[in-house]
Amino acid sequence: MDIKAFLESPTQKGLEVAKKDDLIKIATRLNLTEVKQSMRKADIQRLIAGHYVEKKVFEKEVLKQFPGSEIAISEAQVQLAKIEAEREQTQLKIEAEREQKRLEAEREQKRLEAEQEQTQLKIEAEQKLTQMKIEADLAMKQMELKRMELDSEEKEKQRQHELQMKQERVWNLILMMVFQPAGRFD
Repeated sequence: MDIKAFLESPTQKGLEVAKKDDLIKIATRLNLTEVKQSMRKADIQRLIAGHYVEKKVFEKEVLKQFPGSEIAISEAQVQLAKIEAEREQTQLKIEAEREQKRLEAEREQKRLEAEQEQTQLKIEAEQKLTQMKIEADLAMKQMELKRMELDSEEKEKQRQHELQMKQERVWNLILMMVFQPAGRFD
């Protein structure tokens, strides 16, 4: 029997005519670990047929063509249950990984949002600080200008006072000259 041809295109007829040694080789290639050399040919045929029914290559009715012992049937059921459990476990693992990635993405999104909010608050604080510095500088300049104005007014008052004092002295001198006899200046 051409095992490679059977594996590429399995048929019920090929399974029926295969020798026990060929069936063991086929089962080995299909990774059917429950198949043993000590098993009956019909049991091995049934396990291989069960494998192809599971893979939807053969219809379930094919199993009726290969009557096997109850042991072979239960072993096939156990194998089928193992495969189903592995598939469910794999599905759960995939779902858990998806959920993990979704949660990580949510955490990253929240972290980025918090970082963006912190950056925005920092920018706003810096703008407010800059504005306060500008306002303080403006207030200082206004106070300096007011001080200069007051100094200028004070100097003007002092100059006016000095001028007034000079005028009083000049008037006093003039009055003294007018009211005092000539030649008599003290």
